Amino acid sequence: MPTIDDPLIWHPDSSVPSDFHGFVPFYFWLIEKCRPETSVHLGLKTGLAFAAACQASKKQEIGQKCLGFSQSPLEMVEGFSAENGFENAQLSVASPKEALATISDQSVDLICMNLSDLSDIGSSLHREFSRVLSPRAVVVFYGTEQSFLNPEIAGMVASHPCLKLKQVTVLRAFAWGKEANSDFIALTRPKADLGHEAMELIEGFDQPATEGLLGGVELPAFEIPVPRHDDAQTRNESKDLHMAHMAGRLRRQDQELRSVAQHVTALTEERDRLLVSQETRFKELVILTRLLEEMRLVQDDLEQAESDMATLKTQNDAATAKVEKADLRINELLGFIADQENTITQLGMENDQLRMLADSSQRKVLQEPDE
Repeated sequence: MPTIDDPLIWHPDSSVPSDFHGFVPFYFWLIEKCRPETSVHLGLKTGLAFAAACQASKKQEIGQKCLGFSQSPLEMVEGFSAENGFENAQLSVASPKEALATISDQSVDLICMNLSDLSDIGSSLHREFSRVLSPRAVVVFYGTEQSFLNPEIAGMVASHPCLKLKQVTVLRAFAWGKEANSDFIALTRPKADLGHEAMELIEGFDQPATEGLLGGVELPAFEIPVPRHDDAQTRNESKDLHMAHMAGRLRRQDQELRSVAQHVTALTEERDRLLVSQETRFKELVILTRLLEEMRLVQDDLEQAESDMATLKTQNDAATAKVEKADLRINELLGFIADQENTITQLGMENDQLRMLADSSQRKVLQEPDE
């Protein structure tokens, strides 16, 4: 039987009203046994499950990272977490699908999901769970009986031995991986397969709420109906889950068949369109071939023009060289002419000087007879 330090007799610190209240003692026990490093709480409404996980983590000094996701802000739970110093607690506004997309592979040891709103899960929940859950992970679903008929939920529940707790709502828990806590796995087996310790725990859970698990300690009423091989209700529930799972598979197959049929129709229409346009494509091919021949002729003309241009360039270079040579000769002649002009100018100056000397001599000669 539980002692005074046993999680089964703890009382939740959070006063948030919730249908989850009757499941809190079991949730305390589950966290104490599994000691998850990371727990994820999806679809929070009141946030009691998240607050209980934080409380158990702190009291047991587990060092658990508690992640909570809700469709709208949970101010009461945020205040409760801040007041109690839950350093590893984190609340975010996100749908289950959005939340799972942000979580690393095989990093989660416990997922607790409220099934009150399944509009967002689509058909990828099992795939996302497989990605994020670790080998020692445990999954907890809680909601109405009707919510467990969802094909995705029903498929996962039907694939694992489950522990079922029933209050106003229903809680189902199962081990996802082979490394999950053995005490918890024992609770998911048929009653005939349970060991002595697990039987004592179940007998404690089955006591009336007014008696509690210890004398004088009053606990919220909750029970753990243990699956029996001869239990008609359990068999009927299993059949309902199986039928819901099969119905989901049939719906998915029907959708896949419709998708294939649409694809075949699209391919048929495409084939007909190609057959109708085959003659047009052939004509286009003939036209393109003709254009290609014309382009080849144009290419030949361009090559000839390039050859002619090369010849003209050679001739132009030769003519340019001749012009440059003529320019040099002209410059030489101009220099010679300039030299000749300078010589003529100098000779003119010398001639003027000689004329002046001659005139002077003549004047002297004319002056001498008079003397």
